[in-house]
Amino acid sequence: MSAEHRRPWERSEDGGFPADDPAGGPGQPLEPRPGPPSGEGMPPLVRRLRVLMTVLGAAQAVSGLFLVTNSLSVAISVWGDAGVSQRCCRTQGEAHAGLVTFAGVLLLAVAAWGIFTALQFPTRKPGLRTSARAYGWTALGLALPLLLLLRFFGLVLLVAAIVALIWPNEQESRAWFVEERTTL
Repeated sequence: MSAEHRRPWERSEDGGFPADDPAGGPGQPLEPRPGPPSGEGMPPLVRRLRVLMTVLGAAQAVSGLFLVTNSLSVAISVWGDAGVSQRCCRTQGEAHAGLVTFAGVLLLAVAAWGIFTALQFPTRKPGLRTSARAYGWTALGLALPLLLLLRFFGLVLLVAAIVALIWPNEQESRAWFVEERTTL
């Protein structure tokens, strides 16, 4: 096969085609990025951020499951059970049960996002630091209503969300998540 008809993955780094050595052909493993994939070389702050995001995601998942499975009782406790004695009408709590279920599903989705992002930290993929920061802002927004409903649990989630918002911006985290930037 001539050099002009080779596949793009058969090209070498300088744009040409590699010699017929076994290490340069297709199907050979790619060279790993700096740092071990297991996360052993992760700075302590990034490791703590990973644990915090996993714990925060687990707490959000438990809260979401609680809201989904107990939506009617939560809605009645929040909006009350205004005594409607007629069979034709629903109480305010029953009318808002779907909203509570939606909030629970939303919490489950955000929890999955946080846990998935935290588990990807050892790969050092581009965009993970941005995803962690966005997750911190989202967790902060979701912790505020929980602070009004469940005082202590909401306060713990609020503090954890604030810390999860600050730690990705620290110098250690920035150095770990080196993102290649293109200039326009």
